[in-house]
Amino acid sequence: MTSSIIAIFAESGGAARQYCEDVEVGMGGVNVPIPVAAALSAEQLMGKGGNR
Repeated sequence: MTSSIIAIFAESGGAARQYCEDVEVGMGGVNVPIPVAAALSAEQLMGKGGNR
């Protein structure tokens, strides 16, 4: 398969890697979700949050 641009959204890094190895493209993008901690608000970071 030959294409100019591709994009893949995958839950598995291994599946995304295999796809990228199997296709021939000029430009490709891979998106794999990465779990991250919940963001804190500016008030919480500055110590102004909480009970009032």
